[in-house]
Amino acid sequence: MPLPNFFDTSEPATTEDLESFESTLGKKLPEDFREFLLSFNGAAPAPNLFQHEDYEEDLDCLCIFGLNDKNDLRQFLTEHKERLGNEMLPVACDSFGNLICLSLSTKDFGSVYFADLRQSRQKELGSEPSYIAGSFEEFLHQLKDNESDFGNQFERAFTAELSGSAEIEEELARIFAERDIDALEALLDAGFDIETIDDNYLTMLENAASLGDLPMVELLTSRGAKIESSISIAEDALQFNYPNADHKGIIAHLKQYQSSLEN
Repeated sequence: MPLPNFFDTSEPATTEDLESFESTLGKKLPEDFREFLLSFNGAAPAPNLFQHEDYEEDLDCLCIFGLNDKNDLRQFLTEHKERLGNEMLPVACDSFGNLICLSLSTKDFGSVYFADLRQSRQKELGSEPSYIAGSFEEFLHQLKDNESDFGNQFERAFTAELSGSAEIEEELARIFAERDIDALEALLDAGFDIETIDDNYLTMLENAASLGDLPMVELLTSRGAKIESSISIAEDALQFNYPNADHKGIIAHLKQYQSSLEN
């Protein structure tokens, strides 16, 4: 498969940035991940789904970390070092805060692993990260769209304006990757189905709750979005203390919204 498109990128890292990080890390980074940081320095990939033999459903890569202020690789490394040890480097996460890691071990240097942080999954599958791909570049080539009946999921979502400009899944990915609330509002105004399920089986409200984008959450609830699993998704994400995210505010808002619906 071709490489994915990258949205919400940052100013490219410099060679000096990488050398400083590697000095702190005490290890060299795999060359393909170095090249990614020098070109994009963090991103939201689209398409972003991948398969794992231990899971019936597709998994997703919500964002790839960088040496930046938005999704700082160094912060995630510090937060999860005790859990992952010295030979696993967290380089990306999924919609639930689980981690995609690169091995820094000499035996499988550069291989990609999935670390499921959910306690229920750890009881079922064990706590050790599980193998995904032989390299970061190989992992990127594995990312795909949902092929399980795209047309039926999205046919109601096409409007005359949207269908003439871009594929719907790319526009949705861009809106949430760039947190483009104006585009989201325009989409809703054009008649987009607010309860549409995306390739990750998430509603728009669940996506906004996962990202920690309170203004998006407020917009969607003002339009009558169903809560579904949004509160639990925000609560799961809260423990990771993501930068530029207001999961506490989202939880409070959604609980108040839920209470208003019940009264």
